[in-house]
Amino acid sequence: MLIGNLLPALHERLSAATSESRIVIKQDNAPAQIAEDDAVFAEAARASGCNVELCNQPPNSPDMNCNDLGLFSAVQAQQRKKRSRTIDELIEAGISSY
Repeated sequence: MLIGNLLPALHERLSAATSESRIVIKQDNAPAQIAEDDAVFAEAARASGCNVELCNQPPNSPDMNCNDLGLFSAVQAQQRKKRSRTIDELIEAGISSY
């Protein structure tokens, strides 16, 4: 998926910056993710002209997982825009904000 979808998208959208700039892809350390030192991905990234580095988050450490922090703060910001007077309204605001 990273080789077939992500690398072409990076090259298309960031073609001027891909060779000079380092792009760090943060992974959540799930079993489905590829290893940071995956040789096939590294070769495909070099061949596409992208300077890409894979980086895994520490396992079982939600306080260190920057992938989740952006999502939760965005949902919370949307939820806070909605006035809730009851628990049910608060739950509905949280669900609709997601």
